Amino acid sequence: MTIPDLLYRLSLKRGLAYAFIGDTLQYTGSRIDKCHLFIDNFLSEPVLFHDKTGIVFSPETINLPSYPYPFFYLPVAILFILTLLSVIINRNQGLTWLFCLCFTTDILIHFGIGYGIEEAQLFCGHWIFYLPIMIGLLIKHLARKKAKLLTSVIMIIAIFLWMYNISCFIRSL
Repeated sequence: MTIPDLLYRLSLKRGLAYAFIGDTLQYTGSRIDKCHLFIDNFLSEPVLFHDKTGIVFSPETINLPSYPYPFFYLPVAILFILTLLSVIINRNQGLTWLFCLCFTTDILIHFGIGYGIEEAQLFCGHWIFYLPIMIGLLIKHLARKKAKLLTSVIMIIAIFLWMYNISCFIRSL
């Protein structure tokens, strides 16, 4: 917030609370099931795009469509299970604590307070880049054969995610 913006908001005579908070509280809460928002918006959408053909911008809150097949949740689940295993194994590392802090802060803001809950996928930038780091830390702790197998599985998942996300992006144009 800039000083001229603050002065403008104060000149509207709506009070000091409005000057600092504005209409922020209008974006709390949701009519959509929180479990659906957690799985589809918060966890899945940053990793595996939903097919939003024809939707580039919409002022309405969008209930994300389902994936073409239910097994599309499998690669997302594998990535998060591996990340959880890495958090457990590497619980004494500072990087793990930083990931947990960013992830739980977003959960608290969206699902505890309710701010921006329907657009939670927009805030994944706080924690999404930790996923490959955490999985890399997990691979580092595995035996050589298991590390090679896990690396192959991750490579297959990455190719699938890359191909599907690129196709969704092209279809949305």
